[in-house]
Amino acid sequence: MTNFGKALRRFREKKGFYLKNVSDIMGWSVVYLSDIERGNRKPPSKNDIIKLAKFLDVDFNLLLNLSDKDKGYIELDLKGLNKNHSDTALSLARQMEHLGDDQWEKIKEILKKRRLEEDG
Repeated sequence: MTNFGKALRRFREKKGFYLKNVSDIMGWSVVYLSDIERGNRKPPSKNDIIKLAKFLDVDFNLLLNLSDKDKGYIELDLKGLNKNHSDTALSLARQMEHLGDDQWEKIKEILKKRRLEEDG
């Protein structure tokens, strides 16, 4: 998938929903939703994306990843994290452009292992 809007349209149409169905659930105008799907507006907030994913029965991580790529930034919610975790997340975010490929591979392996543990 190339971007958030195209993916959203594809998932919506796959479920057989019209723009009106989704816009009513989200509390948006049809024009606003159409603009998002056509790429004329940036993707909505993280919370709205999670709500959309539930309604469309798709993995919210996929939609969030596409949204973050389209926006060019990641929404990082630090509420509820302990100081060590939030400090580490902020450090990673600030240093990511300075990490080498080998360091990124190590981080990916850690995250992959963690995801496999979660999936059980």
